[in-house]
Amino acid sequence: MRRLLVWGWSLLVVLAAAVPAAIDPPDRAYPPIHSDGVGYHAWTRAIVKREFGFCHYTPLHPVGALSAVHPRNPKRCTNQFSPGLALLRLPVMAWFVQEANPDLVISDEEHEANLWMGVVALAIACGFLLAGCRSLGVRPLVANLVALATVFGTGLYHYATFDGSFTHVYSAALFAILVWLGLRAGRAGRDPPAVAVAALAAVIVAVRQPNAAVLLVLLAGWLAWRMRELPAAQRGRQVVRSAAPTVVGMACALAAQAIYVKWSSGHWGLSAYVDESFDLSYLKERPVLLSYERGLFTWYPAAGVLLAAALASRRARPLGLVAAGVVAALAVVYGSWHSWPLGAGFGHRGFVDVAPLLGVAGAYGLDTLRVRVLAPALAALAVCAFATVSLMAGYWRGTIPIVHTSPDQYWSHLTGRDALWRRP
Repeated sequence: MRRLLVWGWSLLVVLAAAVPAAIDPPDRAYPPIHSDGVGYHAWTRAIVKREFGFCHYTPLHPVGALSAVHPRNPKRCTNQFSPGLALLRLPVMAWFVQEANPDLVISDEEHEANLWMGVVALAIACGFLLAGCRSLGVRPLVANLVALATVFGTGLYHYATFDGSFTHVYSAALFAILVWLGLRAGRAGRDPPAVAVAALAAVIVAVRQPNAAVLLVLLAGWLAWRMRELPAAQRGRQVVRSAAPTVVGMACALAAQAIYVKWSSGHWGLSAYVDESFDLSYLKERPVLLSYERGLFTWYPAAGVLLAAALASRRARPLGLVAAGVVAALAVVYGSWHSWPLGAGFGHRGFVDVAPLLGVAGAYGLDTLRVRVLAPALAALAVCAFATVSLMAGYWRGTIPIVHTSPDQYWSHLTGRDALWRRP
């Protein structure tokens, strides 16, 4: 019990903050399941009723969830949102689906279940972040402080509570488990369990397809680490053995998606965003990373501190390079998407999924610092996390808009009259 408290007190703090948001959600102009969440939740209804046409669900039209209509069957429409979240939550959410209602009416019980499951996903993400730190031998105090900064300073808390119907906190929980498996196996000099990795890779891609880019970077980092330890004659076989679970899991998820897109739209494709695609001539990496509109390091500066700490430490640098590669890959993916901010949201939500990786890498880097350097580094991390919390408070109360945040609005919530520390 004492060991549990030493390692898990930050998790208790996170739960103490998140549970009230599930019991008494903050005031908002929409219910807990809203926006993209309606599209994800429609899959729950479709799976339970075994009706995958989606055209007859009128609530999907205002949120732009339907991307195509089958040219020869007007009852088949393509739901552009992936089915992974519905599959992940099906054992719970299936009990609350209103099958008798012909339209996509979401019950109060479904909204409440959505809130509680967001809290569970947040607890899993935080718990496995701590487990990953423990696998690396990070001191408990550093690990717990970094866990708190990661939860509150990278958007995880917001996307587990206020916007908990999105996929991000669930992706974060899955990545946290995968990173922990890799670190634990790496310390033992072996590959992680193949079945677990394949299953996680399949679910991670099914939940959110851009996660495939993250998996490829993680796989490249893992292979580079494994090959370093082996003689040249054994490397080819080991590459196949180490890469196969991730590749097979991703391939299964993408194949299932391609079959669904063909069935629903009449055309083969890996993306359910049938009429939308990436454009590498339209690169917006700078605003993705640094902008008042939705920049990663502007809205989540703690992510920058964690990444810098991992890269500055010689011991943590390999893991820091993997984390930097993940951030770079996502910056290219989202920077080439026609809507680089991903619509409305608090900060750039596309990076919330990999927050546990940044947390583990940053904690490993910070743990190598001497006390006289560690103290100011942790203080800087705390200030950055508080800045995000102040911005989040403004977003919740409506003084920060859901899109097109101006520099004046941004700084007003950090140092001006709307700052959290200035309000009564």
